[in-house]
Amino acid sequence: MTSHAGALLLRHVDATIGLFDRVAAYFVDSRDRKCTVHSTRTLVGQRIAAIVLCYEDVDDHDTLRHEPVLALLLERLNAEAARL
Repeated sequence: MTSHAGALLLRHVDATIGLFDRVAAYFVDSRDRKCTVHSTRTLVGQRIAAIVLCYEDVDDHDTLRHEPVLALLLERLNAEAARL
């Protein structure tokens, strides 16, 4: 159960039009690749998803990182693992 089912619709939109990739393309990532854990696409996708799910504040991201539906949206978790 989740109250964030709208993320599944956002996932479909992203898969259809490449929303996260298109927005991420506007950012220049000058971070050192050896020290980078998350891609620009992942960071942008997380931010877009947070705004869509009504988590406007960046401090909410710490809570959202434990949300299985958000992990599915950002392709960090497979559907089978999300059911557990």
